Amino acid sequence: MKDLANQIEPTKTSKNYAYHLLKITYFRACKILKFMTSTSLFLSLDASLVVIFGFLVYGHSIAPEIVLAAFLLTFSIYSLNKATDKVEDAVNSPNIESRSRLYYLIASVSAMVTCLSIGILDGLKVLLVLSMPFVVGLVYSVRVVKTLPRLKEITGVKSLSVALSWAVTGALLPYALGTAEFQKVFFVFAFIFIQVLVKEVIFDSLDMRGDKVSGVTTIPMVLGKRRTKFFLVVINTFSGLLVMFSFLSGLIIQFVSLSIFSILFSFLIIWLFVGNDNKRFHGEPVVEGKWIPIAGLIKAILR
Repeated sequence: MKDLANQIEPTKTSKNYAYHLLKITYFRACKILKFMTSTSLFLSLDASLVVIFGFLVYGHSIAPEIVLAAFLLTFSIYSLNKATDKVEDAVNSPNIESRSRLYYLIASVSAMVTCLSIGILDGLKVLLVLSMPFVVGLVYSVRVVKTLPRLKEITGVKSLSVALSWAVTGALLPYALGTAEFQKVFFVFAFIFIQVLVKEVIFDSLDMRGDKVSGVTTIPMVLGKRRTKFFLVVINTFSGLLVMFSFLSGLIIQFVSLSIFSILFSFLIIWLFVGNDNKRFHGEPVVEGKWIPIAGLIKAILR
């Protein structure tokens, strides 16, 4: 705060006072955003909101320790991935400050130990659900067996494995603490899977240079940007049909507006970021931050 005062003091008598204050606020916000994206905190926040979505659709009370476990699980997996993917990250996100592999490994292990401890305290079902994405994340980032490729090195599997992990976390963690209709569980799982798949393929289209460097073949590299955009429009349209069917079946009457918002938002980011020369840093806050306005809509709906 003292630094901020020193920067704006000379302009107090100027007509540009508001402009300088806004400029300083903008740069501070960008600095915070860079820190959150470079440390996977932003992604982990999104994962927590996805789990909250599952709790509310099932009609369960939100369990804070489960939301925290989802946050730590995601932070651990993505920190591990940052430790193994420093080369491609340097190409895809040159503006993001990189840290040592040891830093990411310590962060990953610490978060995972805390996460699994929560799972042990909450019962076997919660522990099993938490373990599934971690196993997928481990095989995704690390070559466990020398003769077998990492999951992310198998064409198309990179995005599918990430979407599967998020869907398992969002749909099954809330279910592990209570009961819910199978149709609701299926809706939450399928909806999260499709929405996260759209997000991941968008990032793959932004990360093509880094993926080529690391020898990873992704969906956009196979289809090309024009066909990738068409593919994303088709699967996002399918999620719209899923929402329509679930609404007509009476499963998500209360949450149909935010589901439609999510689908429309996905169409927007497909149009903005696939096939255009945008940098990952420009797209990450918008694409990853999609669940933040959804959380705001949930709060408005339940008021």
